[in-house]
Amino acid sequence: MMNRSLRYTKEHVWVEILERDLVQIGITPFAKQQLGEIICAEWPQEGDEVKRNQSIGTIESAKTVVDLYSPIDGRVVQINPGLHDDLSLINLFPLCKGWIAVLKVKNIQQLESLLTEEDYQAWICEEE
Repeated sequence: MMNRSLRYTKEHVWVEILERDLVQIGITPFAKQQLGEIICAEWPQEGDEVKRNQSIGTIESAKTVVDLYSPIDGRVVQINPGLHDDLSLINLFPLCKGWIAVLKVKNIQQLESLLTEEDYQAWICEEE
């Protein structure tokens, strides 16, 4: 993988800062592994306002249905167009082609509270 600076939530969402106030989000490989094959999903719509730690959609696998939580307060500016026709992008490439949305950040300081890669990995180990 290229040198990307990802941050994480305890709800297994990764966040990549694209520009100062734009972030791309998706689910982590750990979440994907725990869910199994994703078969259905509901996303927010472009233009939707989202709140940190509130559900912005659902992800369904053969095992369960889980909420997708926003990592920040903001507005949805783009949904991955490839996911409309092909959820296998998340199943196969959760960290790149399987991204879910781009959000415009309302409060930049919220990004500072996200977990680093090292902290996220340590947290996963504690949870297992």
